[in-house]
Amino acid sequence: MNETPASLVDLHCHSSASGGAVGTPPDIAAFFTRHGYAAFALTEHQNIRSLPAACEAAEREGIEYVNGVEMSVRVDDPDAPDRGVDVVGLLFEPTAELERLAEEGLERATEWVRTGLARLRERGVVDVSEEELRAGVRKRFGARDVWKRPYGVVPLGVVLLERGLVRENQPRSVNDQVRDLLHGVYPESERPPLPEVGYVCDVLARAGAVRILAHPGGGRREPSDQQQRRLEWWLDRYVDGIEVYTRKHLPAYEQMALEVTRRRGRPFSGGSDSHSYHDDGTFSKAPYACLESLREFKAAR
Repeated sequence: MNETPASLVDLHCHSSASGGAVGTPPDIAAFFTRHGYAAFALTEHQNIRSLPAACEAAEREGIEYVNGVEMSVRVDDPDAPDRGVDVVGLLFEPTAELERLAEEGLERATEWVRTGLARLRERGVVDVSEEELRAGVRKRFGARDVWKRPYGVVPLGVVLLERGLVRENQPRSVNDQVRDLLHGVYPESERPPLPEVGYVCDVLARAGAVRILAHPGGGRREPSDQQQRRLEWWLDRYVDGIEVYTRKHLPAYEQMALEVTRRRGRPFSGGSDSHSYHDDGTFSKAPYACLESLREFKAAR
């Protein structure tokens, strides 16, 4: 696809409000403006605190912005092709119900880092106090960033990097090394469960969101009849549309997913899922038609 930058959007990306991501909302708005993008949406993990800052920054930069969020969910349906997926909500207005759901997600993430850090201290693996971690947050993100996580993988990585307990330029990134440490002492099976997909999708719908199945072809799978049936299963039950354009998809998978949405009259979306921003990095190749598709669907329902 040979799109000019002005015709591109990124409707799935993350700032420092998301675990494992770097870059503040103002930084990211400036980044997309500098690279000539038409629009973007921050889709933080279980977090909508950064929306006002992103909107204000977009207005200053003169780039179009839409509200977004990415929710990790569990799937209890025995017939489901997946037990856990991510759903992106776009074009919503925050509601008290959605804010509560997002805050519960933030608390789960905070509890994972806080408890994992305490276990690492108990085992003599990492001698980092909670105050040192808070200082790491202030050092990395600044004292006035209201969207920052009080606990998170990135600020913990800042502290552990200074201590020499994780290293840069390794086969696994600093963030992945931190996650490995935390998972080793506090595995997923011991953590509070994710919210159920039907409940999350209902909350998003009541906020006016268009609900998108995020990066469904993760792992760069080749398209198959089974993959097509999987997408149709999700469209039949929980989501409005599919994230078609992402660097995690092969071109043939993108084409198959796009055909599924068009055949059913459903919206399609796309983005980079970026967690860091470099001028020589990989950008979103999602066309502006994604945003048009979302708006047309929202207006018609």
